[in-house]
Amino acid sequence: MTAAEAEIIIKYYADIAGQQRAIARERMTLDAEYNPLRGNALDGMPHAAGNGDSTAQKAMRMADTDTARRLCELDVRESVLQEDKALIRAVLDRLNSKHKELLATRYIDGHNWEFTACRVGLSRRQTIRVSVVALTRLGALLQDEPQAGEILARARDACTV
Repeated sequence: MTAAEAEIIIKYYADIAGQQRAIARERMTLDAEYNPLRGNALDGMPHAAGNGDSTAQKAMRMADTDTARRLCELDVRESVLQEDKALIRAVLDRLNSKHKELLATRYIDGHNWEFTACRVGLSRRQTIRVSVVALTRLGALLQDEPQAGEILARARDACTV
C-alpha cells in the first residue's frame, strides 16, 4: 500500500468519530419520529385523549417509510466503523513513537506542519520528510491486514463524499 493510500486511510480514521455522530443524530431523528410516547404529558395529571397517533398508526407509518430497514443499515454501518477504527488504531500502535505522534498530530488532530514540527522536535522540512516515511511504514503495516482493501475502498468513498 502506498503512502498516499495510507494517508487516505488515516484521514478516514480521523473522520470516523464524525461519521459516528452523524449516525447517532440520524438514529435519534428516526427514533423520535416514531416514539409512541412523544407528545404525551407524563406529569400525572389527566389530559384529553388523542395526544397523537396511536402506536399501531406509527408502526404502519414506520413500515411504509421503511424506517426499520434504515435503522438496521445504521447499525451495520456503526459496527463497520467500530471495526475499522479498532483495526487502524491497532496498526497505528505498531508504529514507533515519533511516527505515531507525527501522524496523530498532523492527520488525526488536524494541526498544520509548523505545529506538528514543533511537537515532534524537528524542522518543518524534516517533519514533512519523516511523515512520508511514517505513511509508507503505515501503508506496509496496513497491507498485511486481511481487510486492507475493504478499508481503503471505504476510506476512498468517505473522502469523495
